[in-house]
Amino acid sequence: MRSFAQLDSRKPLVAVLDPSEQKVYTLPESVTDITRSTIDELIEEFTQATLNFNPLLASPDDSDTA
Repeated sequence: MRSFAQLDSRKPLVAVLDPSEQKVYTLPESVTDITRSTIDELIEEFTQATLNFNPLLASPDDSDTA
């Protein structure tokens, strides 16, 4: 999944992939302890459309080479 979404190798990492909108949302790098509270906050920000996102790009291995 990390390769597909071109996510870095930081741990811990929580990501929401939205393929229909071609977006990927992650917790900020400053979050080092994932708790129920941080997950709830991530979901709340996602549903309120206030969460920062990156474009979901096809990984280089998935590209067509015709």
